[in-house]
Amino acid sequence: MTRLQLVIAGITALLLVGLVTWQHQREQMVKACNDMGGYWHGPDSACLPEPLRPILQRDLHRS
Repeated sequence: MTRLQLVIAGITALLLVGLVTWQHQREQMVKACNDMGGYWHGPDSACLPEPLRPILQRDLHRS
């Protein structure tokens, strides 16, 4: 292997380790958010409270 190939392999390995670490951190944040009863809103990177769901109403007057 040439020196350039070793440098490229090293940089690629560092990037891979960085991405795996970042993914693990995000998964832990999402899990903590879900455990608190919220939901993870990815684009904002925020843990938001569970929204109130509307009560379904049925139409009792059928034609």
